[in-house]
Amino acid sequence: MTCPKCGHAQPESDECARCGLVFRKLHARPLAAAVVPEPPIEPAPRSRSLAPLLIAAMFGAAIFGYARQREPKATSLSARARPARSTSVAAQEGSLLETPRSAWYEGASGYAEAEREHRLRGTSMVVYFYTDWCGYCKRMDSGILSTTEASVFLDRTLKVKVNPEQGSAEQALASSYGVRGYPSFFVVSAKGPPSRVHPFQRDASGQWIEMTPGEFVAECRQRL
Repeated sequence: MTCPKCGHAQPESDECARCGLVFRKLHARPLAAAVVPEPPIEPAPRSRSLAPLLIAAMFGAAIFGYARQREPKATSLSARARPARSTSVAAQEGSLLETPRSAWYEGASGYAEAEREHRLRGTSMVVYFYTDWCGYCKRMDSGILSTTEASVFLDRTLKVKVNPEQGSAEQALASSYGVRGYPSFFVVSAKGPPSRVHPFQRDASGQWIEMTPGEFVAECRQRL
């Protein structure tokens, strides 16, 4: 982003690192809420007589009861002895892809495709807004996203890259996420609204420091 007062270029921040201008006072307006399209509504099936289903259910229950009486006790004890899976672990595994996918969805059309799968399966999605001229985006690509540690995690999410300068649909998508600078990286879990991850943090001297891949992955996992 570029300071409108002194023209200093820097990553997105609440104030200018050179002149100290507070941007939120200059542009005091609420960010647009993320617009997520609703999934298509499937038509309800036609009603039909329940009599055949009830007869089939009663017949199945009778067979199941007979089979349980003949089942060896050792088998039933073994089934009861199986440890239950942790609810938190199962929930986290369910939010990630079972089969890793290295390719990124791209643009507004790719976002729509990933968002449909996110809605249907509850799979976590990440959305990365960038531009070709952004130097910090290039640093993030080479220093974080292309590393093995980050790739192992990201390949199990629905990854979307969007360049808002490629078209009006991409620009509208960036506006819906409230993007004001680059890079802008969001984690979209099945539990709530998009949550932004800041890959660059300012140290005590005011310099922008890049996250390590491990810190970046840990920050993303906290938002699942």
